[in-house]
Amino acid sequence: QCNTQNGNGGGIGLSANNLESIRFNNCDFQNVQNTNQGGAVSFGVDNTNDMNVFFDTCTFTGNQANNGGSLYFNIPQSILISQCTFMQQTSGIANGGSIYIENQPEITIVSSVFNQTKATANGNAIYIAQTTVNTSIILQLCTFENCQNSDNNVIYSQASQLLLNQTEIRFTTTETTCCGLDISAPCELTIFNSQFTNCSSSKDGSALNYKPASTGTERIVLNRTTFTNN
Repeated sequence: QCNTQNGNGGGIGLSANNLESIRFNNCDFQNVQNTNQGGAVSFGVDNTNDMNVFFDTCTFTGNQANNGGSLYFNIPQSILISQCTFMQQTSGIANGGSIYIENQPEITIVSSVFNQTKATANGNAIYIAQTTVNTSIILQLCTFENCQNSDNNVIYSQASQLLLNQTEIRFTTTETTCCGLDISAPCELTIFNSQFTNCSSSKDGSALNYKPASTGTERIVLNRTTFTNN
């Protein structure tokens, strides 16, 4: 169990240069905490080279930070997260129960599970901040289950492009739920073969709330997507 009071990254506060890529395989991050960004691993703006980042078959359990309970990304490189599990993560006072993303051009999350992760403000599982960088997010074959904390949202996005493919956001009970996907910036949104189950909100939109606060390129495509008891 690690606990970082200053700096970023409870498990690893990483500053790396002159690397083509960095890969985490079969890593287990448990109960690591940080009072700033990224409970387990934080990638900050010091990483300025073209280094791609991979997380493969990693487990994140019980981690906590102010932004990004497990992972925080603020870098210009591409990110791939594959076959990872996030359980009972917490963003202590802010956003992104599991993952916080900003200034990130491209991130792909595939075949991963988010279970009982929560944030105090927005993004119980994932928070994507709006920046000057055009951000493209792909969520494929992912499951978000019981990611709830008060009346907020599972995924909060200000990305310019967002794709959900064969992804499910679900609650196994109707007693503790929230909005599934909350989008507050102009977006090219595509949702294929996905499911939203038992989502609810006292605000606008239970499963999906699309309410951009500014103008920009917009497109919404929903194909073969099921909304149940929202």
